[in-house]
Amino acid sequence: MKNRFKKVDWSVITPSDWKTLNNVEIARKAGCSYSQVKAYLSKRMLSGSGLARPVIHGGPRRGTGLDWSKITPQDWRAMLNREIAKQVGCSAPTARTRRRWLIAQDQKAGKTGERFVCANARSKPAIDWKPITPEDWRNMPDSEIARKLGCSISSVARRRRNLMKTPSGKQRFSHVKPPRQPGSRHDWEKIERADWKGMKDFQIARKVGCSLSTATLRRKWLILTAVEAGEKSREFICEQPLRKKKPAPDWSLLKPQDWEMYNIEIARKLGCPAYRVSFQRKKMIAEEKKNRRKNRTRR
Repeated sequence: MKNRFKKVDWSVITPSDWKTLNNVEIARKAGCSYSQVKAYLSKRMLSGSGLARPVIHGGPRRGTGLDWSKITPQDWRAMLNREIAKQVGCSAPTARTRRRWLIAQDQKAGKTGERFVCANARSKPAIDWKPITPEDWRNMPDSEIARKLGCSISSVARRRRNLMKTPSGKQRFSHVKPPRQPGSRHDWEKIERADWKGMKDFQIARKVGCSLSTATLRRKWLILTAVEAGEKSREFICEQPLRKKKPAPDWSLLKPQDWEMYNIEIARKLGCPAYRVSFQRKKMIAEEKKNRRKNRTRR
């Protein structure tokens, strides 16, 4: 773990590399980690000797490499964003960002910016709420009202919230759910007693068509009911063997120079998950710091 704190020779990175490469590529070239590159840059900034870095490490700013001269102000006025994007060869969000930038620049120049606003971009027609009566608001859920009017469920929910309220503060047109019929909405007859003993909760949920938590609660309810009735509750307890835990990786197989590799490479070598390697690395670093403190106190 001593190699983790070794000094980096930054002389291998030329000024042109700082301008053209991102932090990951610089870390690979210098043979260090990404965090060391960021720490080095922050120290240079604090000392006042900053390095020339690109504005966006992934490449030039979006839209700067496109030929916008094809689009005239008349085109911005007459064409939608997707039509401009198809003509320029970019995405619709890029065309929308370019339109907003042009409007802002036009407004800074003291103009209105209307010449860059699309005249064909019509807003959605207003929803006619007249067919929905107060009885419909009370008896129908949002999904049925949205299906009846041909709008979205969010629009119906927003309309319901904005409706007038009574003096007590209660919504006048809140939906009253009808009482559930006796019995459960799931068909538990598909599951026999032997199934509860031989199947896990996720297998029962898949067979019935319910959620995992519903199957777990149903099992607990059956166990409690059996206990209260004086019956055997073990008939509803799953007896499938638990999944065996994988043995811990043998860290003694690693040499000191192996810790210079990435976590995923060490994990492949030992046949374990990468998070175990990361946890072991942090544990070793903590032990090393602890030993250093002990040595200082002894001196």
